Amino acid sequence: MKKRVKALCGLAAVCLLLAAAVAFFPQRPAPAKEPSGDGRSLHEKNIVVTSEYPAFSSLAEMDGASTLVVYGKWGDFLGTYNVTRDEQDPSLESQDTYSEGRKYAFDVQQVLSGDLDAESITVGMKASDGVNFDGVELQVPSQYFYEPASGEERVLFLQFDEATGLYYAAGTPWEIAVDQGGALRLCRPGQKDKAEVEAQTDSGTYRMTVHYSDAAGTEDFVSSMTWEELRSALAK
Repeated sequence: MKKRVKALCGLAAVCLLLAAAVAFFPQRPAPAKEPSGDGRSLHEKNIVVTSEYPAFSSLAEMDGASTLVVYGKWGDFLGTYNVTRDEQDPSLESQDTYSEGRKYAFDVQQVLSGDLDAESITVGMKASDGVNFDGVELQVPSQYFYEPASGEERVLFLQFDEATGLYYAAGTPWEIAVDQGGALRLCRPGQKDKAEVEAQTDSGTYRMTVHYSDAAGTEDFVSSMTWEELRSALAK
């Protein structure tokens, strides 16, 4: 049975990005100190990032959370955009905070679930979150972001945001790889445990260490299926 692609409100869709909505919990910052050499103040802070991204443990959960499931190939990188939206008008990018998103073309060969009248769609993926550190904005890398390779065959589980006109991951995992011979496997790119970002300003160096919460592991529940079994399960 096909599902109708429903438009999500802009802010709700942003919370479902492949990069995941995150909650930031700052730890006590170290006092500013003078690093050796350049005489600038060094400002340091540690934060813990906890993901609120939906995690799936079955094909039925992946399908149930998606408004569109398609099979095809990743296309070209199409550019960047601001994931953070204007609070009054989600169709506009925020002028106060910048969180980098990246857009990719996806060439659709078959619609497995949902409605679509297009041969190509644009998928948005969040690469980083803008975080304010004492008036200085730092870009914190998304725990879930990775660069898709053009030409890779995938089944994508997606939701659509009418405000941006982009498709987003419905949760994690959200991709099934289709290897040579039709073998299936869940795509689970390596996730970061820690990252360090910094910015140089006239008032000093602002350095933030980011600790990511552990993501629950997911068993590969599609590798034992055939392509026809997958299609049949999604058609129900």
